[in-house]
Amino acid sequence: MKIITFDFEEHGDERGILISLEENRNIPFDIKRCYYMYNTQPGVSRGHHAHKSLEQVLVCVRGECKILLDDGKTRETVVLDQPNKGLYLSHLIWREMFDFSEDAVLMNPTISGRMMNSFNMSKRRTGRKTDCESDEYSIFCFAENA
Repeated sequence: MKIITFDFEEHGDERGILISLEENRNIPFDIKRCYYMYNTQPGVSRGHHAHKSLEQVLVCVRGECKILLDDGKTRETVVLDQPNKGLYLSHLIWREMFDFSEDAVLMNPTISGRMMNSFNMSKRRTGRKTDCESDEYSIFCFAENA
């Protein structure tokens, strides 16, 4: 699995630093949505899914967190701890976000897409029975506690 990161250009002076994220410039796709996560409690992990066609760039604009990536062959963990660094996630990559610092804010500009049915990957990884829920856009799978 090839890990792709971006170094976003910083513009600043004694007043502070500004970073601009622009679609098809320093973000390699048309941005359809942008969301962010914060106030994630200790021990909580997020994600636990893959996308069929969606592309994302994760930026921890404050604090730090870890991202577990799994392409079905290789598993790698990436630490996001700088607001000028972005982690590109292509489609069909399982992702789990975890180990959030108390002040972490994880921003996620994204192109529209749908999540893949992650049942097989989830069951392979956990070895436990998995239940899936779906709506118009996504399928999330949840493994029962052992």
